Amino acid sequence: MFMRDHVADFPIQIMCETPGVSRSGYYAWASRDGSARAAADRALAAEIRAAHAASRGRYGSPRVHAELRARGRRVGRKRVARLMRRMGLAARHRRRSRRATDSSRAFPIAPNLLGRKFTVEAPDRVWLADRGVQFAAHRYRARLLAHGMLCSMTCEGDCWDNAPMESFFATQKGETVEEADYQTRAQARVDVLHHIEGFYNKRRLHSALGYITPEH
Repeated sequence: MFMRDHVADFPIQIMCETPGVSRSGYYAWASRDGSARAAADRALAAEIRAAHAASRGRYGSPRVHAELRARGRRVGRKRVARLMRRMGLAARHRRRSRRATDSSRAFPIAPNLLGRKFTVEAPDRVWLADRGVQFAAHRYRARLLAHGMLCSMTCEGDCWDNAPMESFFATQKGETVEEADYQTRAQARVDVLHHIEGFYNKRRLHSALGYITPEH
């Protein structure tokens, strides 16, 4: 309502006189409307908490909003973000790390065939990996040729062709591995597999895909 949305801009008396509304009538309406909105916020907050918990705390407000919309819930993103802040809910933060790649100039360097073109027509058309001496080794390159695969490299220090792969592993670490305390290798293997096949591919909403799952 105009009066409620502009109460900080104009005096209540003037806004009431223009449409011929009494001040007591406005305050009575505002009180009822506030109670109804508070009740609606409580109901929505419960749905938000459930969606956040279902993602094991991996979703921030954009993906929680997309999840609710996918369920048929008509709600604004800003409202979801506001309620999540109020409840102290946020996506898991990834730990930042520094790593260096050791490459050798003694081995041949392949041309940059990929050119950062990550959109492919079907799975298994492009595979990505950290650039290192092992990928330039003669036996490795011979194995690629034996399987009809072409090698593509960027210049030293340019890691942008690895960005999608690094993004996946960073997501997996932040959403699963860093929050776990594995007692055995078998536990880690099961948890990682569950994240990839049970959540990442089938349920996780990906912003790069317009908030749908890879298997959608």
